[in-house]
Amino acid sequence: MKTRKLTFVSASLFALVLLAVTAAAPLASAQRPAGLHIDWTIILKGGPINGMTPVGNSDYEVQGSFRRFEADCDQVNVPDGTLLDVMVNGKYVGSFRTLDQGGALVVTGRRAPNVSKGTKVSINFHNSSPILSGSY
Repeated sequence: MKTRKLTFVSASLFALVLLAVTAAAPLASAQRPAGLHIDWTIILKGGPINGMTPVGNSDYEVQGSFRRFEADCDQVNVPDGTLLDVMVNGKYVGSFRTLDQGGALVVTGRRAPNVSKGTKVSINFHNSSPILSGSY
């Protein structure tokens, strides 16, 4: 009879411990740091070009050690194949060619620029003046 009682107590204790662990699991995971996560978007603005006002934006994303930077534009009234430069705080990041009055540059990993509040982004005519710009 003691064997049965011990089995019943062991099973009850096991169930109680399992219940406690299951109930505490969300608390334990909620206290762990989630790591760095940034997901910012800004609007890039500029003046009209040949009667059409361009629009654009820039996205910056960080998840842990991974970085992603994007700058894109649309309604840029220039011929297809026009080379545009992307600048971050006045430094060249990369170029893209327009297609159907727009285009984009995406840079990931270590090549992506570091962005913080106040960082300036512009899309310029190649080696020339800005078309669109904005700040984070």
